[in-house]
Amino acid sequence: MAPEPKLWGAADMRRRCRQLREQLAVAASDVVTPDELAAYWPGGDENKIPGKGAWIFCYAQLIRLCDRMREVPTAHVASEAERARGDALTDKPIPVALADGSTIHVQPLGYVALEFLTTLDRTVTLAQELAASVALQQSPDSETALALEPLLRAYAVQLWAWTLTSTTGEIPFDPIVDDPTPPEWTGRMTPTDLLAIYAAHREVNATRNALVASLFPSEQQSKVRLSLAGFIGAYAHEKGVDAARLMKSFRVGKIFAQAVSAAQQHEAAAKAAKRARPEAA
Repeated sequence: MAPEPKLWGAADMRRRCRQLREQLAVAASDVVTPDELAAYWPGGDENKIPGKGAWIFCYAQLIRLCDRMREVPTAHVASEAERARGDALTDKPIPVALADGSTIHVQPLGYVALEFLTTLDRTVTLAQELAASVALQQSPDSETALALEPLLRAYAVQLWAWTLTSTTGEIPFDPIVDDPTPPEWTGRMTPTDLLAIYAAHREVNATRNALVASLFPSEQQSKVRLSLAGFIGAYAHEKGVDAARLMKSFRVGKIFAQAVSAAQQHEAAAKAAKRARPEAA
């Protein structure tokens, strides 16, 4: 069994930075851009510090970016955030009417499914770059690459749409073992359908999660410091499951919503106990 990394050592700092980056990429996508995350990562444009210092600087900057989710929301945003929390707790999907007259439902997804969609996007990008690099070679291999690239892109789009409509919030097939055949409706999608599906995906898996995350008690509102990671860990302990496994198998928005509810209950209990102390004395 591998030893635990030394607390605040180099390995521990790398782990903390990766965890924060993953959380910000999901929960704060509307207030923190991928370019900012990349710039402060060791080796990025804003972080050329050598050695462990790069990870210390990266951690400090990621913590600073987390503050954007702790700003006191306006009444309108707070109302929208509460509605988003209710939608997240009930795993509410977003219906999308397709050009063929049918309706699909874009679902809130778990972490693994969201990562799979990112992998699909990267695969298509690599295939496009490969096809572009061999386009002028005029060899059998280049002709094969040019012919396969649009097929791969079309297949990836079908898998993307199929995964977004998975009612479990997980990948609807085993990407390691299976050679899946997407549902028939994915082959009839029009460009307009794709735009509508993408918009629903952004709303349910990015905007909603960011709104729910904005409900976490802030340092300005309370002295009770409650981190997202802490509540995920506490919830996992309460359910008797591993926290990492929980993040992989549960819908991200629902985890956030349940953590927010626990945070607010904890804060209310702390305030009630504080008010009761003078009476007890």
